[in-house]
Amino acid sequence: MRRYLFIIICIAFVLGMKAQIVTPYFQCSSKLEEPYGFVAHLTRNNERWDYSTMKRQLQLMNEIGASNVRCDLDDALLDTKSSTILTNVLYMVEQNKFNMLGILYDSELAKKTWKDNSSFISRMNNLRMSYLKDFTYLEFYNEVNLKKQQRLAEHYVDDLKKVYQLKKINSKLNVLFLGLANITDMNFLDETMKNGAYRYFDIMNYHTYSTPENIPTDLAKVKANMTKYNWSKPLWISECGMPTEKDSTNNTNHDFFCNVVPAAFKRLGLKMKGMNYGVMKDMAKQYYVLNDDEQQDYIKSFGAKPYFVTLDGIAHLDPKKVPVLLLTKDESFYGDAMDGVVSYVKRGGTIILPYGSPLYYDSSLGGKAFGESYANRLHIGMLYWWTKEGKQLQVPETPTRHHGSTALQVNYTYGFNKSKGQTAYFLTDDRLQGKDKMTAISLAGSNDYQGVVAALYQLDSDLKGNIIVQTRLSTQRYVNKEMEQARRVARIYLISFAYGVDKVFWYKFRSYEKDPYYTEDNFGIVHSDLTPKPAYYAYKTMTTLCPSGSTRPVLEVSGDIYKAHWTRPDGKVIWAVWNPKGDCGLRQLSYIGSPTFYDFMGNKLRNVYKGKYNITSGVLYVVGCKDLRVH
Repeated sequence: MRRYLFIIICIAFVLGMKAQIVTPYFQCSSKLEEPYGFVAHLTRNNERWDYSTMKRQLQLMNEIGASNVRCDLDDALLDTKSSTILTNVLYMVEQNKFNMLGILYDSELAKKTWKDNSSFISRMNNLRMSYLKDFTYLEFYNEVNLKKQQRLAEHYVDDLKKVYQLKKINSKLNVLFLGLANITDMNFLDETMKNGAYRYFDIMNYHTYSTPENIPTDLAKVKANMTKYNWSKPLWISECGMPTEKDSTNNTNHDFFCNVVPAAFKRLGLKMKGMNYGVMKDMAKQYYVLNDDEQQDYIKSFGAKPYFVTLDGIAHLDPKKVPVLLLTKDESFYGDAMDGVVSYVKRGGTIILPYGSPLYYDSSLGGKAFGESYANRLHIGMLYWWTKEGKQLQVPETPTRHHGSTALQVNYTYGFNKSKGQTAYFLTDDRLQGKDKMTAISLAGSNDYQGVVAALYQLDSDLKGNIIVQTRLSTQRYVNKEMEQARRVARIYLISFAYGVDKVFWYKFRSYEKDPYYTEDNFGIVHSDLTPKPAYYAYKTMTTLCPSGSTRPVLEVSGDIYKAHWTRPDGKVIWAVWNPKGDCGLRQLSYIGSPTFYDFMGNKLRNVYKGKYNITSGVLYVVGCKDLRVH
């Protein structure tokens, strides 16, 4: 049954922001034509590469909607007129109905000094005689702009001309510019276009490992070069992606939030299961304190529920309803919200300050340093090594000793390293009033001084709440990399398509995984044994809902809310919504029709909140409605 839900004020007006509708930068078709691809090293035959598992890899790629594969044509494959490996790869690619993008090389370009020789011409002749008929797409030289040869651009263009001559023999051939890496440095692109490189290729090509929402910045640089040198071509992204190598959580706040904070809650008599756990998230001020993975591990895994709070909302926050508030992620805060913070703590609220010298910088005043004055309002005393008192007490900048306290029955400690910015600030009880109490959680120091670097403040004076605080510096954000990789898949592709990119190749399909901590070994969306990572299912969901033949997605950006829509070949309109900054809580959606909802992994969602859904950094798909608005 058709239904009509409509709420007058949409998010663009709530935030006072005008939505931006993206217009493609490049020559592109109105419909997507076989846009999905992978990089796979099918032509390389040893344990690290993919030749031995080529058949199964192509089958799996096909099952999740890809029809393009990018492979190297290394010199050894073309040094003779016939290569068994290349012959077999081309056969398997054709059998599985894939388009192959072959990458040609000239090893002279990788050397420090150019030397004229005939080997490149010889390999081009072997390609022409034996294999050229099998190719529709050839790319000349992967990321050659990273080489350091003098006159590199000039020599590259000379070679590119030779590759382009192959079109005289194979009229269906399309030549791609190199996979341009490190687009922050535009010198190579400028030099090649000055030398007329745009005359000798059909498709522009670049690589990106940026976060999805930063890709348009790179695309704008390519577009600016086209304008500067008066050329225009379609554009492909022949490498993109994210590795999932393992990281230690030692340099994150994972231990603090998953062990220290729950122990402090236990001391305070706060039960996490079912708790409304306050988390600062102010979209208007771009103030966020947790990403999606941190919310999952630090809050949801304990049975608590994130409760998002704006800066203006702190003053009205009821500690009985929301007993805990994670206030900051670093040393900055908005001073014009401090009265609200003090009020919340005065009424019994518990706040968490997980980083550095708390509330040291005032974002309301452009980041002006206010020192310990805001912390003092909460009865937190601070001691710094550079102050007169600190020098008198011989407070160390970089402690040589550190250990946990047993007060909360959790042994929490961390190290210090000045070269990495991991120096020490100390907490004191100098500002306590009435029956306030400070309990040390972690201590550090030297032979001359020992002090507290993490503490629980239980306030029983004019303030009646609690503060859980540590002064640790230079920590990294915690990210579940396999889930983050999955969340990025659709965002990369949909943003790229909206800006006019015709084909996008994910680097790569299979992870080698010999070293689980080495980035290069862990880029794939399947493991080394070809079992799926979460990104495999995210990719399949995307290609199912936006298959080849769909209209090019139209992207609308309103503050932190990204919304794309397109029409599938079956006539159904599909919408995709996300917030790259992470979960912003239940948002009211209004729409015309009776749509079906899916998360980024393809799970069907029940409409249990009457049109309200969580908008997160993983795409929410809405299938089968004519209009969609986010409020």
